[in-house]
Order: sequence, then structure tokens, then C-alpha cells
Amino acid sequence: MPNPTSERAESIVQSLQLQPQNGAAYLHAGAGLERLHELRKSVDVLRMAVKLLPKHEPAYSRLGVVLYKAATRVEWSIFRDKPGLQMPIVRIPGDDISCWREDEPNCFEVEHYGPTQLHIAEEDFLRRIEANSEDTRGVLQMGRLLRNCCVTASVQAIRLDPRKSTSYLTLAHVMPVGGSLDLYRRALQIEPKVTAAYLWWGDALLQLRYYKQANKAYRAALDLAPRSARGYLSLAEVRLKVNHPDDAYAMAEAAAALPRGRTDDDDGSFDDYETPDEDEMQLIPGPTGAVPAGRDVGDGELGHAHALMAEARLQQKRLADAELLASRALQLAPKAHRSYSALGHALYELDGMKTFFTGRGGGDERDGYHARALDALTAASSLDPHDTGSRFRLGSLLRHDKKRLKEAMHQFQVVLRIDKQHEKEMIVAAKEALDEVVEQHRQIINPTRTWKTQVYNLVAMATFLVVFAYFSRHELRTTQVTHRRDLR
Repeated sequence: MPNPTSERAESIVQSLQLQPQNGAAYLHAGAGLERLHELRKSVDVLRMAVKLLPKHEPAYSRLGVVLYKAATRVEWSIFRDKPGLQMPIVRIPGDDISCWREDEPNCFEVEHYGPTQLHIAEEDFLRRIEANSEDTRGVLQMGRLLRNCCVTASVQAIRLDPRKSTSYLTLAHVMPVGGSLDLYRRALQIEPKVTAAYLWWGDALLQLRYYKQANKAYRAALDLAPRSARGYLSLAEVRLKVNHPDDAYAMAEAAAALPRGRTDDDDGSFDDYETPDEDEMQLIPGPTGAVPAGRDVGDGELGHAHALMAEARLQQKRLADAELLASRALQLAPKAHRSYSALGHALYELDGMKTFFTGRGGGDERDGYHARALDALTAASSLDPHDTGSRFRLGSLLRHDKKRLKEAMHQFQVVLRIDKQHEKEMIVAAKEALDEVVEQHRQIINPTRTWKTQVYNLVAMATFLVVFAYFSRHELRTTQVTHRRDLR
């Protein structure tokens, strides 16, 4: 069955043959291919556009955005199945990376290729990936190369017209999060009325744990767009991070109370840096680069608000309310990771309470909690492979099933590979749990070894007691003989 999207993309490319020297036609065609998510074709067309329009800032600006999207999509193809390969998010002194200001920017160096050899590197990596799609190193190097090309295109756009903010925002997205803050400030100095820019700035600050500054950025966005559901939801996120569940619940409730239909988030500005995955999974940031702002892919504002309200209730230990709110969130947005995560967390805690009072295996209600928690946490871990909280809880449930110990070990191992810097308590707990599960698994697969170990321990103890008794008796005899001699 023919693919309508591919057919439309092909017709756009073929139409350019009628006007091969029209740079504006190539620019519009590239934008059309981008909207169809045909990013590779869009990049090729926009590269021709900048050749035909070498002094046209919008052409370079659009090329930079599409290259950023292409880079994140390439990297996500690896990070989706192999979480933990990303570089940790760290603060950078001065909140600025100066490499983009150099005459020939080379912010993301590609091994064995210089800045003037990137076109050769791209051809080499494409051949390498087409020959072996499982070539993790080749795919990640391709992502770095596309990021470097994005920087080059965006810098050229800034040089042509430094009064436009779009390319500064593109650089802010493609750079490591710790070096993006100064770029957001530059963009906001040029255009201080762009709501989306304040929200993106707040997202970067939130990742870097600058909670007060993130709160101010989100407040500024709400001042510009009072009916922005995204603004209220972001403020709820900040309050959850600092353990203020009452305020977080109020903010999420305010987002849910906004009139249904068009809101201040519907002006299309969020689409610039969102890169939807074909399976509607949430896009996670690459090894370097800020999180694209916007909602969870496939998640409506109302469902997202209920998920955040559920998380607030979890912090308040109101588990039954949290379960109801998370279930409602899933009804509103059936593919939302946040909702599955909150529901799994609530059911996990309820399962733990039932276990405490009735013992493991006690009661149909407890078994229901356990099975539903497994389903919800499995879905959450699948939709967002980097959700360490859901993975840890899933491993904790799986470890009680002797047939699924390997699965439990895998979950704890992934937790240890992700976010080692920010979740120290979870890392310690995951290490302890992994050691216990490994030992439990070892005893199951090699019971003879356990039996032999116990026998060896008994033999060693018996030998110790015999030797101790012998020397104690010898010492007693020596003391008695000495005492008799003294009496004589």
C-alpha cells in the first residue's frame, strides 16, 4: 500500500525540477518536507536553497533548525534502546560556550575529520549506517556531525542578520544545556515578547536545578500568555522538584481549569524544536543539547495536568487519590509516559502497604495492585527508557519472582547507568538491590555451590574449635606443671 506522506514528499522534490535555479522554491519545499518529517530530504533541499541564496538569512536559519531535528532523531534511535549513553547534564562556568563565536565553529568534533571534511564524513557515516544500522558508534558520530552542521548554519544566519532571535534559539537547543543559558538571554534581549523562548529558557534552568530562576522564567511566560497551560504545568514541575506538593497541585489544577480548545500555546511556536518520534514516544535529550520544549508527545494538557496532580498527591502520601488521578490521566492521554509513571508509583506504594499488613502473597486486592503496578511501570519504562524511578520500582517488584530475576537485574543495571550525579540515594539503593538479586540468582542457578560453601564453613569452624581446644588444653597443662614445681 503506497505511503501518502512519501508520495507527497516525492511530488515536492519532483516539482523543483521545473525551477532548478529558484532558491525561494527550494526554501519553501524544504519547509514542506520538514512538516512531513522527511528530515533527510529537507536537509538536502535546504542545502541547495542556501547555495542559490547565499545572503538569505531565513534559508540558513531554517537549515539550522532542520539539522537540529535530524541530529536528535538520529541520536534518539540509539538512546531509545540503549539508555545511559548520554553525557550527564552539568553546569558550565558563565553559562556560556564560546566555540560558536569562532571563525570556523567546531563545537562537536568528529573523530578523524577536520572542520573542512564534514561533507566527506557525512557520506562515510551514511554508508556505514546503511551497511549496519546497529553500529552505535557510527550513529552517534553522525549525530555529532549533524549538530556541528547545525551550528555552522545557525552562525551563518546570525552573521547575515544578528537582529533575528531564531538562530540563537537553535544554538541554545543544540549546545550542551549548561552552555545554553547565555544564548537564551541573547535571544530574549532581541525579542523579549516571545513566550516560547521564556519556556525553553525555564526548561534549561530546571534541568540545571536553578529552580528559582526557572520559576521566574515560567512566570514571565505566563505574564505574556496568561492562558498558557504549558506555563502552569511548568510551574507545577518546579514545585514538585522542591517538594511543595500543595502548590504543585494548585498549579496543575489551574492548567486543567483553563477553557478547553485553543489556548495561548496553540500559536505554533512550539513546533520549531519538537521532533516527534514515529511511535509517539517522548523525545529525550541527546548527549549534548537541551530538551526541546513542549508537552509529552501524544499527551494533551489536561492529561498532563492530572498526571502532575497525581505526583503531588504521591508526595502528600495520599495514595488512593494519586491512583485515581493517574488513571484519569491515562483515560485522557492513553500514550502518556507521565501518567503511567504516576500510576505505577501509586500502585507500587499501595502494594507495599498491603504486603506490610498481610504479608507477601496475601489477598486478592494485594495481588491486583502488584499486577497492575507491573503493567504500569513496564509501560512507563518502555515509553521513557530514562525514567530511573519507574525502572527502580519495576526491578523491586520483579525481584520477588524467582523466574524474573534477570529482568530485575537489568532494571537495576540501567538505573546505575543513568543520571549518576543527581539521584545519589537511588543509586545507592540500586547498588544494594542489585547485589542482593545477583546473590539470590547465584544461589538458584548453583545450589550445589551454596551447599558446599555451608559444608566448608562448618568444617572450618570445627577445625578452629579443635585447634583452639588443643592449644587451650596444652596451655592448661603447662600452667599446672609450672605451679607444681613452684610448690616443691
